[in-house]
Amino acid sequence: MPLSEKHLETIQKHSESIRKYIYERCNVCDLDMPWDGGDAEWIYGEPWDLDETVHEAVSEVCALELEPDDLREAIRELDLTCPGCGNQWESGTLVALESADPIDLEYLAENKHKIDAVQVSALIGFADISGFSEWMQRSVLSDMERKGLMSEVIREFVKFKASTPYYVKLLGDGLMFVHKIAEKSEKGVVINNFLERVHDLVVNVEDIISKTATPRPKGFRARVTYGEVFEISATDILDKSKRQTDYIGYAVNLAARLLSVEETIPLLCTERVAELCPRVPHIEFLDLAASMPCLKGIDKEDLLALKQVRVVPMF
Repeated sequence: MPLSEKHLETIQKHSESIRKYIYERCNVCDLDMPWDGGDAEWIYGEPWDLDETVHEAVSEVCALELEPDDLREAIRELDLTCPGCGNQWESGTLVALESADPIDLEYLAENKHKIDAVQVSALIGFADISGFSEWMQRSVLSDMERKGLMSEVIREFVKFKASTPYYVKLLGDGLMFVHKIAEKSEKGVVINNFLERVHDLVVNVEDIISKTATPRPKGFRARVTYGEVFEISATDILDKSKRQTDYIGYAVNLAARLLSVEETIPLLCTERVAELCPRVPHIEFLDLAASMPCLKGIDKEDLLALKQVRVVPMF
């Protein structure tokens, strides 16, 4: 029996919400779900269940329970192009390709590489433990206990990176992370999901620190910017699958310098990030009342327009 005209109209009316619902489910980053952007490839023969995913989306968004034949008709009517990467969702498993490693100068010296630079749009983040150096000097914990804390923190860094297209580079007690935004991406949706993931990282590391015996580090903070940066890549001439990468540019410098601004606030972003993020009930952008310090090489306007980010868990 064909899909009723009333049901078809309802699905068409809410088609964009259905697509966004599917996209948000993808961002749980299970490898049996379609990817949410970045470098990736389709692997056929290990299908994820498109029918099940669309059925869930139609049920939640439109309050409709469709029969199998109706569901297949609904799938034909929907635009199932991923807003993150522009790929068409279909039966198959989309998995991330290996991310490029940070550039290792010693490795470059031992092998022949092609060095290239290209300008890309990206979200840039820096995060670290506030008061870490002081804590290491005056901590009453044993070396084994301090090692335990850092091991837990590094595990959170690994979880943050896992199954994402993010470029992540460890920086002592912190990390630098970059998310390139494809030209076809819906920037607002990508930034929304990125901020949620960064927020989860901050909360999880803060929880680890809060369980540490006093005196403990002051906390964990992250800073996020958006802009055009240069992606510097070094590709092995003999094996093009071996590629190392780094990023440079004003947005990178700004994100790093912002770690010294408002150290007690867990998550800050620039005004540009807030402008591009769609207004959703669970993400708030708050103006900062405090006066901003002068940072060498950083435009004063960028410091005056910073936003505190608050994310309220949806579940």
